[in-house]
Amino acid sequence: TMSSALQPPPTYINDSHKKWDTTIFIIVLLIIAATTTIARFILRWKSITFGMDDWAMIPALAGYLAHSILGVYVNARAGIGKPLWEVSIQEFELWLKGILLSCFLYPLSSGLIRISILLFYDRVFSKTNRPMRLAIRITLAMTLVYIITFDIYASFLCKPLHKFWKPFERAQYCGDNIIKWLFDSAVYGYSLILDLVLLTLPAIPVLKLQLSTPKKIGALVMFAIGASACIAATYKLIVFGLQWGRMGYIDPRWANQQLSLDIPPQFDSYGHTMWIPTQAELSAAMIGSSLIALKPYLQRSIQTITTALGDIVRTISSKSQARKDSGQFPSHSPGGPVQIRSTDKYVRMDESSAALNEEFELGDPGQKRT
Repeated sequence: TMSSALQPPPTYINDSHKKWDTTIFIIVLLIIAATTTIARFILRWKSITFGMDDWAMIPALAGYLAHSILGVYVNARAGIGKPLWEVSIQEFELWLKGILLSCFLYPLSSGLIRISILLFYDRVFSKTNRPMRLAIRITLAMTLVYIITFDIYASFLCKPLHKFWKPFERAQYCGDNIIKWLFDSAVYGYSLILDLVLLTLPAIPVLKLQLSTPKKIGALVMFAIGASACIAATYKLIVFGLQWGRMGYIDPRWANQQLSLDIPPQFDSYGHTMWIPTQAELSAAMIGSSLIALKPYLQRSIQTITTALGDIVRTISSKSQARKDSGQFPSHSPGGPVQIRSTDKYVRMDESSAALNEEFELGDPGQKRT
């Protein structure tokens, strides 16, 4: 037969041509996202503002860590980043195991992150805005349906399921690759819809709040950062569609392999088309939602740094002026303390505006609130 005339996959591991960029990318984003989220937990707990959105972020962080660690392990050990004809049969089996586990972990972790963001919206808007409360409840239900549906769907990608990671048996027990393609298309498309809802949901109530225009813009920007995963989700969906149709030139060294009949040629860039966009999406959601909670502390840190730099500049200027005056002390203008009048217009706030201000602007971050 034709397949018997083809070369079998290697049985030894050869990493001489392996690229590590995907593994490094996942590790860097993992460290940044985990550190930001843990900082959020600590500062929220110290300031006694730990809410339901923070409690929901705890399992979301666990899911994110599980998916990220899976990505690091699979990309480091499963032959991803190497020429396909140099990937051993053992590496291909690990590669496929990683894909299957991601089919369960990705909907779970991304759904839990979205639930945390929605609970934050509920914390800010729902007390005084019934339409917003209803919209949040509907989106929460859609997110739960997303998690349950696709985790159940993943259980039927192959019958029996363990044949999924057997390269030479997948065609017999799992059907062709169209089943996995439909699964990915549905998951990525639904994820993008949810991310777009998270991005647009706070826009109308924020614009209606009795806040000054700069404060409205600042609040919209922060909510957009929290829902910024939609950018990565859009990129991932586009790349997925473009890559799936890439059936042109296939390197003869891979075409002469037995596994080329079962492994799609798009696997030659799987790290860049699946793992990098997925890690970017999940990390953006983790970092963005945590930056909302950290905004007061970031503002305080920036103000402290700015004040310190100003003091340094003034000290240098004073010493320079003293030398120019041949040792004479700088003159001080007589009079009492300088009075500063604020020209800012007073803006009356309703309850939603006050809630938004409490989350983003008011109060000393180091001071506990009861």
